[in-house]
Amino acid sequence: MLENWKEEIFTACTNSQTMAIALFDKSGKQLYCNSVMRKLTQGKAGDFFLNPTIEKLLEKTKTNPFHGVITFANESAENYSLEGMAVQKNNELLVTGEVNVAQLVKQNVSMTLLNQQINNLQRQLIKEKKMLQLANKKLEKLNEEKNLFLGAAAHDLRNPVGVCYAYADLMIENFDELTSEEMHKYVALIRDNAQDTLALLNELLDISAIESGKTELKKEKVFYDEWVKYIVETNRVFAEKKQIELKFFSQAQNISIEIDKIKIKQALENLISNAIKYSQSNTTIKVEILRENNTVITIVSDQGQGIAPHELEKLFQPFQKTSSKVTGNEKSTGLGLSITKKIITSHGGKIMVRSELGKGSDFVFTLPAGK
Repeated sequence: MLENWKEEIFTACTNSQTMAIALFDKSGKQLYCNSVMRKLTQGKAGDFFLNPTIEKLLEKTKTNPFHGVITFANESAENYSLEGMAVQKNNELLVTGEVNVAQLVKQNVSMTLLNQQINNLQRQLIKEKKMLQLANKKLEKLNEEKNLFLGAAAHDLRNPVGVCYAYADLMIENFDELTSEEMHKYVALIRDNAQDTLALLNELLDISAIESGKTELKKEKVFYDEWVKYIVETNRVFAEKKQIELKFFSQAQNISIEIDKIKIKQALENLISNAIKYSQSNTTIKVEILRENNTVITIVSDQGQGIAPHELEKLFQPFQKTSSKVTGNEKSTGLGLSITKKIITSHGGKIMVRSELGKGSDFVFTLPAGK
């Protein structure tokens, strides 16, 4: 292709670093485009010649070379001109011209900026792809947790609802044969199981509301030690039923902090209730308040069975139950500790547990006390 023009192209390339060169066949198809012309026309010289066009150059150079200004535009829609020459030989058209250096520099700057924009877009796409992958993994995990959550909830609801249905059905079928004592017994069983169902549904609603951010904390200033002492006193009767001593200690008297009283009461009662459930008779449960700098620390300690080390990590997850057994046939939904953690963290605090098998557990949570 280039044999006819080898000497001319070589001469032009060696004489100037700003020489633009393009070669076309007799139909106007581009056969060759050097680097300078490629920069100016983005490699499509034949498509962007404006005045004269390739067709006009082919017509003009049938008998004589063309000398003059050649104007063209690249895809940026900017026009460029060069003082050039067009020569036709053996049905091929050679176009050469000296490019204005400033024009070439401007084109190089535009190309550099374009490359930078492309690189930035590529980096942004890579970053967004990684973020999307992480989001997808998180969604997959949340979906798995949701399925486990729904499965566990359905399992725990099935039993008490099933009991209510069975006894109600029994009463309907044998209504005329049942004594008043039997009727009272069955109604009491239905009531107790309905209470269990209601308790689970309330806890499900609590945890759902907290996770969706729909629960607003109604904070108010309270003397924290007095509020905790009141909560301990109201729960003392449940401990005494199992012959467990419930004690209260405070090393942070008269500390006023902002909390949602009802939510903190729910969290603390969950911890006290758990301590009672898993403790034997003739043991002691202690609720203690300490202050450390700008933090109030609440500790609920028991002398119960303790928790195996490998079970501590999942303790605050919904429906997670340990190998420890309740000591008085109490019911557990497996949601109390999960709700407690969410309440404490929503107050800007933290909760943790220290436990040793056979010796008991310490549940510790913190709340900001201010300055």
